[in-house]
Amino acid sequence: MKAVLASCFWWLGGLWALAQDPSSREYFLREVKVPNYDAKIEVNQWGDTVFVNYYKSQDPLNKTYNEFTKTFKGTPFFKNGWYKGQVISEDGFPTSFQMAFNLQKNELYLISSLAREVVTMRPKTFVIEGHIFRQEQNRFFENVYLGKTTLLKEYSCRLELFQSYQKTSYDAQSNAQGYEGEFVKTAKYYVKEGEKLKEVVTRKKLSKHFGEKQKAVELFIKTNNLNPKKEADLVAVFRHYDSLSK
Repeated sequence: MKAVLASCFWWLGGLWALAQDPSSREYFLREVKVPNYDAKIEVNQWGDTVFVNYYKSQDPLNKTYNEFTKTFKGTPFFKNGWYKGQVISEDGFPTSFQMAFNLQKNELYLISSLAREVVTMRPKTFVIEGHIFRQEQNRFFENVYLGKTTLLKEYSCRLELFQSYQKTSYDAQSNAQGYEGEFVKTAKYYVKEGEKLKEVVTRKKLSKHFGEKQKAVELFIKTNNLNPKKEADLVAVFRHYDSLSK
């Protein structure tokens, strides 16, 4: 199995990160206090990216030792791993790091080339794998389109645990790989107007964003057979709308 350049610690109610570089050195968050535990992000034989948790436990009284593994489908990280990126200072100066963006906790994990520790940051702006994120209202949004209109994208992630009892035949079939649960990622789009963020509904209510240009935008969508649920088409719609406002 192909391991991604990352490992993670699991703790009830939260996630912390552990990463490995090509030389197999380990990096830990200061907050991590879980003994006898390891985890990795891998791509399994079915082609799924999975979060594999390895546990070790000892019972000194009964002199017993146990090892067990729990596997979750997906990860809480943007693009499921660690990537080269930059943190942008308030004066626009970029500093490079190896980084992972935890969508579930809305936190950025960084490894500098000079340190052995992972640190957690919430910078104003950062770039990961070519995607630019900035902080708005204490949340991170990706810059999707910056014209006269500012279109932002907010990612979220939640862990859905699979029940070990009363499974339907569909559940049993969909979880044939033995996953304990799945990290489910979703995204929403917003238009920034001043200091306000207005969610973009990509169905029938999309046209409400275009005011007196509504009919012209609707004609553009129909003529070009665009699907606003697709990000590229959504950007094309807002770019066209901006062109009508010249």
